Amino acid sequence: MKYPLFLIVLAALLVTGCDWIDEIIDPEKELIEITVSKLRAAPGDEITITLFNRGEKTVFLEGCNQIYYSTKSDTGWVDHAMRICFWEGYEQPVPAGSAHTVKFVVPVMAGTLRFYAPVYRGCKPDLPISQAECVTMQRYYAPDVAVYPTRVPR
Repeated sequence: MKYPLFLIVLAALLVTGCDWIDEIIDPEKELIEITVSKLRAAPGDEITITLFNRGEKTVFLEGCNQIYYSTKSDTGWVDHAMRICFWEGYEQPVPAGSAHTVKFVVPVMAGTLRFYAPVYRGCKPDLPISQAECVTMQRYYAPDVAVYPTRVPR
């Protein structure tokens, strides 16, 4: 007899808190997109990475490195910051319906690059991310970019 009562109470809690649960589990996931200007590149090429916020609320990016990149290795992906920071900087807001763009020059390498952005929601504005008391953070990924070595003339 105790189990049916427990299930009824649990169902009531889930129904009343459904919006809150959905916000935590999948907060506008389909409304954030990251694109790249090239899917094939050579060392020295410039790639434009754009994060689109198609949601109804402002999202936030980290202050110093808004976009990161990873290189594919034999053991998995190795993450890299685009720049070395001595201070994290203030968060970068991306208002609803807008985009944030970063330029990246492909390093001397051959292989696969992947760009991603940690996207924060529910943050207090005008603070470093570490102090903004954000509600959630989720990584969003761009399509992979194949990097081919430059050909040396013979």
